[in-house]
Amino acid sequence: MADALDPDALGLRHEWCAYAHVALHTNEEYARSLVELGRCATVGAFWRLQRHTPAVGRVFDDVHAAVVRGRRVEGYSLFRASSRPEWEHASQRGGFVLHARQNVSAELAERAWLDLRLAAICGDGFGELVNGVRLVSKPGTRGLRRCFKFEVWCPLSSARADAPAYVCDCIAV
Repeated sequence: MADALDPDALGLRHEWCAYAHVALHTNEEYARSLVELGRCATVGAFWRLQRHTPAVGRVFDDVHAAVVRGRRVEGYSLFRASSRPEWEHASQRGGFVLHARQNVSAELAERAWLDLRLAAICGDGFGELVNGVRLVSKPGTRGLRRCFKFEVWCPLSSARADAPAYVCDCIAV
């Protein structure tokens, strides 16, 4: 029988940081909405983060709500540890964000969100073009299909002529 691979021995090209975006009170700074959930630099650490983060359907529905530090979760993001999901961060200067708004079921949103994160951490092509990815449930949507906003944040170094088209091809939701 072959030896099993240790997922913690399989390193990622970059260290990544997962965040929950929580609701803000009036006049609070955006940075206060970011709550670090964990970091991953190996395949095993990524899957542990995945297992311990509530699924999209358990967070963005009309019955359940994920709460972090006493505030409702409104989105998630996964960014390189050297970056942050803030426009003011040095890694974002001159870069761009591609986004798609989709009215989809929570199950489809969960699958697309996982695909987007896996594409980012894999390090090939797409993963080298992005600083991070973000998922937000847009308010006011109800029922079986909600409006989700998927975002891909790219640094200035990705601002080559074909970057937006290439990223769009990678993230077809």
